[in-house]
Amino acid sequence: MKSAGYTLLETVIAIAILIGGAMVVYSSSAHTLAYTYNNQYRLTASYLVQEGVEIVRNIRDRNWLSGQDWRQGLAEGDYQAQYNSLTLSSYTGSLLLLSSGGLYNYNEGSETIFSRKIIIDHQGEDKIKVTVEVSWLYDQGQPVRAEAFLYNWY
Repeated sequence: MKSAGYTLLETVIAIAILIGGAMVVYSSSAHTLAYTYNNQYRLTASYLVQEGVEIVRNIRDRNWLSGQDWRQGLAEGDYQAQYNSLTLSSYTGSLLLLSSGGLYNYNEGSETIFSRKIIIDHQGEDKIKVTVEVSWLYDQGQPVRAEAFLYNWY
């Protein structure tokens, strides 16, 4: 009889250890999944930041090619723009849309979790500071941000 009691006690302890181990595995996999999604959002945001800088650079270059003042359409302020923009729009905090072709814009598509702000700051006659910030609904106060300086070297 004594051995039967010990067997039952050993079984209960073994089940408790298995349940504890399963909970550790579940908890770590949940954290891994959360980090994976956060990294996916940060990667997309970093591409959207780079695209924002390129939009402003393209406007500057188009001004040079057309013989206009290189800062035409690049007044100081907060703006938003999409990939095919020839101009900047005032920043409204609108979420970017994802078109059926996979392009982020403000005109058509399904709403995403991303918002992009382009900040133009003139730092003299021949220098503009461009700051692009992309935030998303789950960024926990850590948006992706980049700065670039554009110069009148033409």
